[in-house]
Amino acid sequence: MNAFPYLFDRAPNYGGPPRQIKADLEKFPHVLVIGGSGTGKSQAAFLYCSKAKRFNPDLRVYIVDFKGDDIFCQIRATNGARYFQYKDAFCGLEAYSSILRERLEGNGDRRPMLLWIDEISSFIQSLPKQEAERAKTAYAEILNMGRSYKCFSICSVQRASAELFSLGSRDNFSHILAMGNVTKESAATISLDRDALLPVTHIGGGTIIINGEQRPVQVPLIDGLGLERMKETLLKAVTD
Repeated sequence: MNAFPYLFDRAPNYGGPPRQIKADLEKFPHVLVIGGSGTGKSQAAFLYCSKAKRFNPDLRVYIVDFKGDDIFCQIRATNGARYFQYKDAFCGLEAYSSILRERLEGNGDRRPMLLWIDEISSFIQSLPKQEAERAKTAYAEILNMGRSYKCFSICSVQRASAELFSLGSRDNFSHILAMGNVTKESAATISLDRDALLPVTHIGGGTIIINGEQRPVQVPLIDGLGLERMKETLLKAVTD
């Protein structure tokens, strides 16, 4: 999969023109996005997924959206979309996980797949204990084994907690995007040097960690025609 730009250095506090940061899902297959409400977390994940589809037309996206975010209203209204909301969220994770299992068992299909789990903490906490453990195990398998079989993922959460990612799977997030001013708990979970960060004063501002290197970033605010194009691209990604 070709590298593609999806975020920018944070110009307001660092001076100079924004500089594109490039990502390559073949090398960095899993992304964790952390941030409270209003920090631009969903916008960042939305931009990431639409860019991924635009730069690789073969990519298929699965969306697990427990809370039913309004950003998905068009997708939610589309029959046949690979979109799973509320009570169907567990089924969505199982459907994606089954693709990886089939590939592990010898299925030669290597069409790239991307799972977007929005607000994984609320999703896991909503499940009965046994199902919650199954969900964490399934996602851990995706994080631990997915790269070799082109099963990628992006996960967003308000607060990072080690309890959400079992079997050492947390270490497989090769990109971590912390939006806004992260909490001490989240910073500790993702090994972020919180004391080294400048305060974030702009919506969409934050820090990205790539292979242990921290960089300030500013996710561009996209609206109007640009946002509509992003929605069209993501709709295609969940229906192809």
